[in-house]
Amino acid sequence: MDKSYSTPRDVGNASIDEVVRALNRVLRSVEGSTNFIYQSEFEYANGRKAPLLMVGALRGPWREYVRRHANSPGFAAGECEARKDAGGKIQLDLNANRGKGTGPSHARILNAGPLRRIGVEARFVGVLAGGGAAAADSESGSGPAAATAAGEPAAADAEALGKAILDGFAGFKARPTMESLGALTEQIARFRELAPSGTRLEQQVGQIGKVLETKGRAFVRSKGADSE
Repeated sequence: MDKSYSTPRDVGNASIDEVVRALNRVLRSVEGSTNFIYQSEFEYANGRKAPLLMVGALRGPWREYVRRHANSPGFAAGECEARKDAGGKIQLDLNANRGKGTGPSHARILNAGPLRRIGVEARFVGVLAGGGAAAADSESGSGPAAATAAGEPAAADAEALGKAILDGFAGFKARPTMESLGALTEQIARFRELAPSGTRLEQQVGQIGKVLETKGRAFVRSKGADSE
């Protein structure tokens, strides 16, 4: 992808739709192992924040970006293995060697956001996935990770996804497209599965859902980029 976006600033000057289309083109042609960078909240054009997945050869400024964000909680970088399942769907194994953004919540945010829009699914694998030793304790049914697995991760996932929906709705209002409408609708459906009822965030997302259901398509037709 660095042929299209050779620096982080290039991505920051683009819309999420443009970057997702570039990601889709790369994933349809990549075979075997390549590099990846994941950022849970990257700021795109118009100040919109959404997940970022960069795949392919990442040089120069992107290497510096990895060094600066190596300890960020919502960041990960490493090797990506692309393969197709029996149904032809692209599956990505993200083997991170830098960053902390490799837990289940980050995989869900990534899959509920840009990847669902292009029919791709990703998972974090390897030592860093899920937090290293803590993840091992959880899988074996012991340790603090296992004690919180039933409740806290789901709440954290819902909060992160809810904030992404709020940011996404702001971007949709600035430049509405049918693609972004579909992505928001999918995210809201996922949020409803995870979110506890009665919270302010749940109410805000519910209001957005009602607006999109009743006025979303008309808004795209009258004011969106698809009508230009």
